[in-house]
Amino acid sequence: MRNNITPGEKLQTELTLMSPVKRRDLESFIVNTVKIKLIKRFEEILENDGRSNLRQLLLVPVFSISELGKRITDNAPELTTLYYKELFAAFDEAGSKWNSG
Repeated sequence: MRNNITPGEKLQTELTLMSPVKRRDLESFIVNTVKIKLIKRFEEILENDGRSNLRQLLLVPVFSISELGKRITDNAPELTTLYYKELFAAFDEAGSKWNSG
């Protein structure tokens, strides 16, 4: 069994203990971080149509992890692995900020 947990793993366990307002704000931060990182990652690779499609997929008023995950799965399943990679990184980033501040 691992003794060291990442900041993101610690944050995931703390989410259930947070007030609904704090949980919503934190989840919005995580979702927006993932959206931005995915867009930046593909900015130089995709041509105009691809960038436009990616923006249409991600730049919508979705602020929960489950909504964004469903949107990715339904509309761009080829991004699923990269989405989860960025999601876990965003949890770690948010966990580091949350636990240090």
